[in-house]
Amino acid sequence: EQWVFPIQTHENKVVKVTSNDKGTNIDALNDALHGVDALYTYEPNLLLTMCYADCVPIYFYSEKHHFIGLAHAGWRGTVGQIVNALISNIDFDLNDLNVVIGPATSTSYEINDDIKSKFETLPIDINQYIDTRGTDRHGIDLKCANALLLGNAGVPKNNIYITN
Repeated sequence: EQWVFPIQTHENKVVKVTSNDKGTNIDALNDALHGVDALYTYEPNLLLTMCYADCVPIYFYSEKHHFIGLAHAGWRGTVGQIVNALISNIDFDLNDLNVVIGPATSTSYEINDDIKSKFETLPIDINQYIDTRGTDRHGIDLKCANALLLGNAGVPKNNIYITN
């Protein structure tokens, strides 16, 4: 009953949830929180949940400000800068924010030339995390791409933790 579960659509929509959202989409999926790929709250006793498969789970927290957030970052969410969208809702100093980038496929995540060109428009140097594997085939490390976006947005490097 304390859970909040959005219906994800690989976009960059962020929603603040409160105790009024407890139980959303737990017993049956409905239109509540549809198209949401990041959640955050300042309220205690809420469990933010999402599904990931080969996408990147990104956990945000600040003990000082009683803040937690959760993002789902596949290639679309990364290109759409889902981490920046969530951070833009934070009303405290980013020095107080910690971010954990969870397990994901790393460089095994395969993209084509069209998607690679979308990554190249980001305000970060992503090329060091792209591995060309042949004609129209590349591996990309989505975990590192999101870490770069977080750093570029102002999260201190020492506050970003990447799982192995």
